[in-house]
Amino acid sequence: MTAVVRVLEIAVDEGDGHVQRLHVEAEKGILLGSGAHCELQLPRDAAAFEHVELRLDETGIYARALASEPPVLVGGSALVHGPIADGATLAIGPTQITLRVVKRQKPRAGLSPLWAAALAPVLALGVYVSLASASGGWEPVIPEAPALFGARVEVCGLSDPEQAMAFAADRYRVARAKEERRPFAIDDAVQAVALYEAAAGCFRRAGADDAPPAAEEAASLRRSLEEEYRTRRLRLEHAYRIGDVAGVRREASALWPMVQHLQGPYIEWLASARRIADEATDRVQRERRALY
Repeated sequence: MTAVVRVLEIAVDEGDGHVQRLHVEAEKGILLGSGAHCELQLPRDAAAFEHVELRLDETGIYARALASEPPVLVGGSALVHGPIADGATLAIGPTQITLRVVKRQKPRAGLSPLWAAALAPVLALGVYVSLASASGGWEPVIPEAPALFGARVEVCGLSDPEQAMAFAADRYRVARAKEERRPFAIDDAVQAVALYEAAAGCFRRAGADDAPPAAEEAASLRRSLEEEYRTRRLRLEHAYRIGDVAGVRREASALWPMVQHLQGPYIEWLASARRIADEATDRVQRERRALY
């Protein structure tokens, strides 16, 4: 038995005249961007890490711009968020993305045996401890996440002011370069915090006026990354609890570069969740290709 379902057809032309088409069920949203975790990857020099979110529901196509450079244009106007007409084209730099709603046939059953098999490991990872909920179901207990950063360290190990000044200037330069890479290499931004703090300590030892700005940049970047870390964890935990494999894959992949230098039960769980969600997604994609 089969059922007719509405899916989103995404036709991508990167400016070379060659059009690639992708068909997705986008009820839970899909990401377009240059990040490796995006369902549709765009060239790094043409799109932000996460550039656009698309969703298809009973009312039609909905799009939300996640980055402003380059702007996402629809009919020449910049997109912020809102409904998109069937057949409309999004322009991101030279890339043209045409969106259409098409009908496809799929098995009527809610979950195919392959999908169920793919989903089951995500809902029962061995690194989880499960507790019975009051309703009689099973509520996963996620390991406590470690702090992204340790205590602030703004001390300088150099006693000579000239050496301290040279070291501080070098650390500050490297920190700025790493922070600029944040959109596509967030692990560099995480490393930049300690570099800024080291620069601040040695600027202070050298008696330079650059110490307060370096300390302020360290504190600002630390706060921003900690907030992103918290938000990503909340999204991941929600996706896990509702069985959203695509969401688990997306958020786990985004979190991993931030925490891969850490250790502990949460990091072990995150690595397993990321791997299993990738495997589950690959299986489902193979099943869909076999169906169509």
